[in-house]
Amino acid sequence: MSSLPGAAKLTFASYLSPALWPLYRSIGGYLERRLHRRVRMLTGSSFAQFGSGEVDLGFI
Repeated sequence: MSSLPGAAKLTFASYLSPALWPLYRSIGGYLERRLHRRVRMLTGSSFAQFGSGEVDLGFI
């Protein structure tokens, strides 16, 4: 799905079990469809990623 013009992508990080990646991807896909914004998923390495703006949303 393409983003709306000018809409920034959301970066979603998981700080939890990688066994739940299918659930996280499902939620990310839902947000893409509802918000019309691209969602990038990654494994979080530090909560400081929120403060730096590297991560917008997270499973913690």
